[in-house]
Amino acid sequence: MKNKEKYLTNFSEAKRKKATQKYNIIKPFILGEQSLSSISKSKGIALSTLYRWNKSYKEQGLKGLI
Repeated sequence: MKNKEKYLTNFSEAKRKKATQKYNIIKPFILGEQSLSSISKSKGIALSTLYRWNKSYKEQGLKGLI
């Protein structure tokens, strides 16, 4: 889902919270501390979902996770 909103504050608190939760899940991968495969196994989230979240985050920052 592509978001056309320019600022995070234009999104609801619930959407920002959910985006932050997704970021916190992929953060160990972003920091080079853990593989997405390992996160997938420990969190029970499909590997393809984590790849999509990471790609969206790299392209759009937290907005990409909304």
